[in-house]
Amino acid sequence: MEKYHLSPAEWRLMKVLWAKNPITMPEILAETDKDTTWTKAAVIVMLQRLEKKGKVRISGTRNLHYYEPLVP
Repeated sequence: MEKYHLSPAEWRLMKVLWAKNPITMPEILAETDKDTTWTKAAVIVMLQRLEKKGKVRISGTRNLHYYEPLVP
């Protein structure tokens, strides 16, 4: 965790991305709903933050985004 400078929540989200990528928002929410109370808006903010840090790539169309980790 230290190596990537991630918060505990970002670390949890990265584990979801590492397990299946690329991944869509509905898939992320299905996975994180099992053990968090995160809203879709909270997940979007975290993913945008991770993208700015260079840890995640966001791609796709206006209606369907794909998320994938850029770090192993």
